[in-house]
Amino acid sequence: MSENRRILSLCLQDDEPAENDPDENVFAHAIANHLCVRVTHNRGLMILAPHVVFTRGGERFVDAVVIERNGERPAEPKLDMLKFSSLKGPVITSEPFFPFQDYDAGDDRYAEKIIARIDS
Repeated sequence: MSENRRILSLCLQDDEPAENDPDENVFAHAIANHLCVRVTHNRGLMILAPHVVFTRGGERFVDAVVIERNGERPAEPKLDMLKFSSLKGPVITSEPFFPFQDYDAGDDRYAEKIIARIDS
């Protein structure tokens, strides 16, 4: 009874999204519900108000307002573009945020592919 069995495997094509990416899901949920996210970035702790997750040149990025960096608030709020792969261990907080006044959902840098965004 030695019968060869076929082994099937699945692989994503480059244009298909990586479904069930837990970190991406955290950001998508936080953006949809206007909640801040706590992450580790360059060995420091940050609290972010994420506005959009997008791809650019094949890499994923997050545009977010830094609410707190290593326990301190930044001197001036601004929208920062952070490489998604540099953000480790994202966790949704209970802290809500309001959309940043200078955020433009139609900005050209989001033209390649938007994964999640708030509407301005």
